[in-house]
Amino acid sequence: MQRLVAWAEKQGFGEVVLPKGVVSELTSQQRDADSHRRRAATRALRELLRLPGAPGLLFGRSGVEVAGARLRVAELEPDGQVTQLLQHPAFPLHRERFGLTDLLVVEQARQLGATLVSADKGMQILAGEHGISVLAYDEPAEPPYAGWRQLRTDRQTYRKLAQGEVVATELRLQPHEYVIAQLPDLSDEPVLARHLAGRLYPLKAQAVFGLTPRDAQQHFFLDALTNPQIKLVFGIGGAGTGKTLLAMAAGLEQVERSRYEYLELARPNVPFGNDLGAVPGTLAQKTEPWTQNFEDNRAVLRKAKPKSPAHDRLRYLTLNNIRGRTLQGRFLVLDEAQHLSLAQLHTVVTRAGHGTKVVLIGDPDPSQHDGRFGASKHGNGGGGLLTAADRFKDSDLAAVVTLQEVERSSLAREAEKRLR
Repeated sequence: MQRLVAWAEKQGFGEVVLPKGVVSELTSQQRDADSHRRRAATRALRELLRLPGAPGLLFGRSGVEVAGARLRVAELEPDGQVTQLLQHPAFPLHRERFGLTDLLVVEQARQLGATLVSADKGMQILAGEHGISVLAYDEPAEPPYAGWRQLRTDRQTYRKLAQGEVVATELRLQPHEYVIAQLPDLSDEPVLARHLAGRLYPLKAQAVFGLTPRDAQQHFFLDALTNPQIKLVFGIGGAGTGKTLLAMAAGLEQVERSRYEYLELARPNVPFGNDLGAVPGTLAQKTEPWTQNFEDNRAVLRKAKPKSPAHDRLRYLTLNNIRGRTLQGRFLVLDEAQHLSLAQLHTVVTRAGHGTKVVLIGDPDPSQHDGRFGASKHGNGGGGLLTAADRFKDSDLAAVVTLQEVERSSLAREAEKRLR
């Protein structure tokens, strides 16, 4: 709410009027069947209640100063125009398209001689039809939390990190946020570290199941995958950044060391292009196309360590029947997680029992998203995945790593640049 008022103030408005009908609708949406809408409504009302003078504001008795502008709640005053609106022959059609609250908000803007601000294209058109000034709400999308940052340090801090010492820091970093520490003049090689509770822990070089990280982000990802303190890992990045291969390698390595009982792999069954419908054959034949990307990576890992007993501890998990289950002692990798809604991700993550680690990997680029679950507040696809990562960024149990470098091949790297 404060961002909205601040945005309006930047547009030159000294007063922002929140229709009481909108507040009532938010209240009713707290009981909505859609969990995303229910959570958004609850969060909006919570923000209103935190404002100074909130009781007087919500009952329309007084306004409050917010971000340089005045915010007040106003109720529609009944008059002849409202009666005409409700009795208009076209009202049933408008009622179907927009809902009563939308129509009354437009009428209230007319009464006040106000500019209607809305992100809803339909509302903008409706207000324009009634001769009301309209302004589209187009607040810039927030950049998603990357899970790591570059850091310029003094020489003493750099030297301690390079020597493997834990260093205290006063920087405001998230739990398990990674840093690439360098001197201001960039004269030495960067040092990689992970933050937790006001301390920077330097990362050690490591290899898992015969694989070594090729860049800083892969190093961060492997650290998160192998750190027993971290129970939930988000691996976010484009095609060819090594998300699936590294997650499988880390899982097999830790199964081999008996840290986990099984490596379980899952992915939503979302077809590329038009669905061909029912596929003939046995269950194994039907699911073969769905597991092929895992099998491709499995072949690479078999070459790296062909005799490892961990290969026999790899299993596939179908998401359709996951409700009600408790998964204990598993290293669970969910690939293509950008295709799942926040509610579906909630279902998957809450299956984790004692000794289970969950890894959610996906590419939130709109070209890799089937579009059914809308956008996140960051303005792109993969809303469920990015929203979940954003909500877990301050958790001691989770780590987010955004991978950027395409390591699959020079052709894949060029395609990422030219075909996005």
